[in-house]
Amino acid sequence: MNVGDRIRRLVSSFPARDPAAGTGATHGAYERLARWYDWSGAIAFSDTCVSLIGDLLDREQLTPDACLDIACGTGSFGLAMMARGMRCVGIDRSFAMLAEAGTKAAARGAPLELVCADMRAFRLLRQFPLVTCFYDALNHLRETEDVAAAIATAAAHVAPGGLYVFDTNNERMFERVWAGPSETIDVGSGEVQIVYLYDRARRGGSAQVTFRRDHEEPITGWVHERCHSPSEIEAAVIHAGLEIRSRGPHPYFADAASSLKDLWICRRP
Repeated sequence: MNVGDRIRRLVSSFPARDPAAGTGATHGAYERLARWYDWSGAIAFSDTCVSLIGDLLDREQLTPDACLDIACGTGSFGLAMMARGMRCVGIDRSFAMLAEAGTKAAARGAPLELVCADMRAFRLLRQFPLVTCFYDALNHLRETEDVAAAIATAAAHVAPGGLYVFDTNNERMFERVWAGPSETIDVGSGEVQIVYLYDRARRGGSAQVTFRRDHEEPITGWVHERCHSPSEIEAAVIHAGLEIRSRGPHPYFADAASSLKDLWICRRP
């Protein structure tokens, strides 16, 4: 059985409307960029998320035996949780990203369970003591009701007493970075160029991402995000039946006072 055969496709009852309708599909960009995603610097962010979850579990004196990672991408975080002794399920809408995750898991002999599904509506018929959603995945949903649906779906999979931890790009991120116009990031054997377009009135942004690597043709994709207000997210979390334990700066950014990303820690009573 090859990697593709091991990725389960979960058919959702959610309306077949793209979260980036009218601007192109963000998830389509990840289909094209998946092969270069880890190389582009994503591993460093994943390592930070692994550390923060480890610190959180130690602080709360929790030893979860399983984790559900929503928008898992190439599986770096899930594999790290498995190294801590957890069973892990990864959900992502991009089959190409999951294929990369499956290849990595197979190389390590790790039984990482992968499911191709829309984060707004899936049902695994089980709950987890730890549910995560990183990489500003919720910002990729352009409508408030889509964010609420994604949070409700995640909450339905949190076991009693369990944690739901996620991050969002905050207003500083959009005003200081997405307002652009562009940036180029040196990643060793190549570079990532990002050209930003941000509509302040609509609080929506688009970014043209181009990966350039030595001796290979560049590859480009568009990513679309929206700046959702903390009040919108807080309302969705509470409506989903979760308690907000804290909202603070994401430790990926050294200066907490000007962090560009918020970290949300929620709990099911």
